[in-house]
Amino acid sequence: MSMWKISSVLLCLLLTVAVLGQQPGGPIVIQGATVITATGRPTIRNAAIVIEGGRITAIGPRAEVKMPRGAQTVNANGKWIIPGLIDAHVHITQSGGLYTRPDVVDLRKWRSYEKELEWIKQRLPFTFEHYLLSGITGIVDCGGPMWNFEMRDIASRTKNAPRV
Repeated sequence: MSMWKISSVLLCLLLTVAVLGQQPGGPIVIQGATVITATGRPTIRNAAIVIEGGRITAIGPRAEVKMPRGAQTVNANGKWIIPGLIDAHVHITQSGGLYTRPDVVDLRKWRSYEKELEWIKQRLPFTFEHYLLSGITGIVDCGGPMWNFEMRDIASRTKNAPRV
């Protein structure tokens, strides 16, 4: 299976869970997918994943997982589900743009570093959402300007954000 297909499947499942998880009315069951575990256990084919209150409460072979009454079901036959990934070396304050590292290439004559940081802060919701869409559910910022704790607090209040 190509990376594009795997990414597309993961994206579709994340979006499905996000959309269905917003609706009041009880548990959600994703069933039929192949689940890759992070625990070293074998792959679970034809799995069932029970989500209640925004948390996974059960996961296992479909025939062995007790389905809650009245659960919304998502048919994931032929799909793959992987654990959320953790990117343990990010620098949120480095946008990848020309003006991010004045210590390496000093372009402050054309754009101030403060303006660059302001732009990065404004884009945090976009940045956080794109981590999730890439399957990354947790990040560790390895340093930069001393607003990492502020960024963590912003992420904790942002609906579509990884754990920082």
